[in-house]
Amino acid sequence: MNKKETAVIIDGKAIDLKEWIVSNQEKGLNNTEFAEVNQLGWLINDIIGVCATALHFISENDNLSSGDLRQSFGASAGEIARVLMFAQTLTPHLELELLTNIQKSLQEQ
Repeated sequence: MNKKETAVIIDGKAIDLKEWIVSNQEKGLNNTEFAEVNQLGWLINDIIGVCATALHFISENDNLSSGDLRQSFGASAGEIARVLMFAQTLTPHLELELLTNIQKSLQEQ
């Protein structure tokens, strides 16, 4: 197999990975510090974890004003929600679809 051939075959059909590994390029993120999809997944996981912790803190301290929350925690609930919405845009849907197709193909064997 030479470098131009794909190593992924689903249902007997060669898959051109360049057509699937595109989410980062489409969003202008092709020059980010993560080079692999799994690194992006861990980053999304971390963002969601930090935001969940922040939202829990905010819900447990509902007697604090938004100014107090911002001063003690660094963000309001609305800002945390915006970070979560950004994290959603990072999800590499096409790449995950490809991985699902590969997984299904392996299960059929």
